[in-house]
Amino acid sequence: MIEVRALETSDQAFIWEMLYHAVCMPNCPPPSRCVLEQPDIARYAAHWGDLDDCGVIAIDRETGQKLGAAWLRVVGGYGFMDDTIPELTIAMIPEARGQGIGTQLMSALMQCAEGRYEAITLTVSPQNPAKRLYERFGFQVSGGCGCTVTMIKHLMPIAVL
Repeated sequence: MIEVRALETSDQAFIWEMLYHAVCMPNCPPPSRCVLEQPDIARYAAHWGDLDDCGVIAIDRETGQKLGAAWLRVVGGYGFMDDTIPELTIAMIPEARGQGIGTQLMSALMQCAEGRYEAITLTVSPQNPAKRLYERFGFQVSGGCGCTVTMIKHLMPIAVL
């Protein structure tokens, strides 16, 4: 049984681990872990828990093993559209892939995002099987650069009081 809960600052080490898995491209050799030291990559995980951060983690209830995480941050990174739209990062440990955990994480993350953001962006390789997951959740291709595409999902407008 899988438990999905909010990411906490105490999950920082796992966030870094998931960021590493997120930057690994399908059908390519994994990069050196030094890639996480690059400022344009590190911004997705550094100092998790800022006011605008929103994220979830999947944990095996029986073993307590952390299986995957998904989070949103306004970072001005690869999927940048404007200063109010966060970018999605999601990853699972390799042995947890293909078991529906990504769907559970995305469902919980979309609940966290509703009413908080107007839209969400992400970048993904068109060959990445996760692209189908994003499409199921309403993300649409909005552009591309090199070997990745940028996708966007528009959310319900934020209510102004």
